[in-house]
Formats: sequence, structure tokens, C-alpha cells
Amino acid sequence: MVDITSQDMTVNRADAAGSRRFGGLSGVPSWIITTAAVVLVLLLWQYFGRNVNPVFGSYPTAIAEAAWDLTRSGELGSALLESIKPFLVGFVVSLVIGIPLGLLLGRFRIFEAAVGLFVTGGYAMPLVALVPLLVLWLGLGFAVKAAVIFLMCIFPIAINTWLGVKVVPKTLIEVGHAFVAPNSVILRRIVLPATLPYIMAGVKLSVGRSRRGGDGDRRILHRDFRPRRHHHQLRE
Repeated sequence: MVDITSQDMTVNRADAAGSRRFGGLSGVPSWIITTAAVVLVLLLWQYFGRNVNPVFGSYPTAIAEAAWDLTRSGELGSALLESIKPFLVGFVVSLVIGIPLGLLLGRFRIFEAAVGLFVTGGYAMPLVALVPLLVLWLGLGFAVKAAVIFLMCIFPIAINTWLGVKVVPKTLIEVGHAFVAPNSVILRRIVLPATLPYIMAGVKLSVGRSRRGGDGDRRILHRDFRPRRHHHQLRE
């Protein structure tokens, strides 16, 4: 009891010292500090961005004006819809396949020994390098974009789900066995709810990877195919 009290007093002293160090900011809500920091960065960007060559950079008001013009003309909406459709298809398919795959990898030792190495290798592989091969298989349309998003999303989701299953307390699984619950019920009602934080972490990582993968997809297609077609036309 004495140790706990002394630890609490130490923490309170540290909090008080931090409050004195930062003045009265300890009572200010976090969202106000975050908003003030964002506004400050935008103001600095606006001030210094006006002196930058437009070829190398811009500033917030110019970006807002361009966004408004593109929105009124309809170009922004059509381009946004064109990017969202393959993202949604690839992302949803990766969720449908990646979460059950991670659950199976974490729950069944034989399946983990047989498939786990390939999932880990797929996550480490530079998937953008597969874009030219996917173009040969799927063409240059909607399918290849959705396939790139799928490959970028499925491995973070599966691996995080896999790790989440591994850290589920064994006592919870033993309770399920004590009530003679089948493996499917244990997986659905015990393992899956306990793994949700890890699944959400994998979803967060996969969204960022898919965004980078989509940008890389467009750059590779533009660099590797359009200039060659143009060069071929010049030869003719």
C-alpha cells in the first residue's frame, strides 16, 4: 500500500511539474492545440509558398481555387469516382479474404506451417514490380487497378489478424473447450472479437499501402507504356 501511494505521489508531482513548465496549456483541450498547429502551418505555407516557383510548389489559396474550378467543371468528381471504384473493389475483396486467412493462420498450426511463409514473403515483396505482369494478364482497365489494390491490402490485413490470434489469452480458448464448443464457434465468438484491435490496425496499414500502390500503378503505366507507344508512332 505504501509503495502504491508513493508511486501516485510521484506521478502527481511529475504532472504538476509538466503543468508549470508549459504554463496554463495543460487545461486547454487537445483539439484546440491541434487546430492551432494546423492553422499556423497553413499560414506559414501561405506566406512562404507565394515566393516559390509554381513549377515546384503552390500555396493553400491557389490549391483551393484550383479545386473549386475542377469541382465546378465536374473533372474532380469524375476523377475521384474513377479512383474510388477500383479501391473499394480491391479493398473489400482483401477484407473478405484476408481476415479469414489470418484467423486460419493463427488458429491452426498445420495451415500456418504450410501457408504462413508465402504470406510473409508476399508482404515483403515489392508488389508494384508486379504491375507490368498484371497488365499483361488483365489489360489496362479497371481490373488491373483493383488487382493492385487487392495485393497491397490483403497482406497487412492477414498478417495483423494472424498476430492478433496468437496473442489471444489461452484461458479464453480453454473456457470454450470446457463448454465443449466446436472450433468454428471458438473462432467466431472468442478469437475474432479478441482480434478486432489487430484487424483494425491491419486495415489502417492497408489503406496507406493501397494509396501508395495506386499512385505507383499510375506512374508505371504512364512511364512504361505511353512513351513506348508514342515512340513507336514516331518511328512509323
